[in-house]
Amino acid sequence: MFDIIFGRRAISYDEDGYFGSLYIEEKREGFFNLRFFSKEKHEESWRNSAKRLLETGKSYFLTNVYRPRNANFINLWPFQILGNRVFIQEKFLFRWQHSMKRAINFELVLNDMHFENEDGQKISTWSTSVSALESFVHGGA
Repeated sequence: MFDIIFGRRAISYDEDGYFGSLYIEEKREGFFNLRFFSKEKHEESWRNSAKRLLETGKSYFLTNVYRPRNANFINLWPFQILGNRVFIQEKFLFRWQHSMKRAINFELVLNDMHFENEDGQKISTWSTSVSALESFVHGGA
């Protein structure tokens, strides 16, 4: 199973946005999304990202998005297909690493996913089936 959904609109730390959830198999990860994009534009970007993943083997989903000129970081979820599984990690992309505008416009070229950090510690990684992502693209969870 794979799905990304918005919950209720709210104010969090004086910021207007929506609570949301990312569902990966039996796991649920919550996030708070600012209202930089409309809900509809954000949902469209998630479907387009999933399509890109199925076409190229790599993509990413944006959850917390800020205005590029104000952003110090963006929260994103890189995805990569290896075999018949889709591997997913959560990352913070900092302004000093990449252009925020390029990230928001899905112009970043992602490196292959690593499953251990430079110290040999395991990086938190989730996985789901390719068919779960295909179902997400076509509107089913």
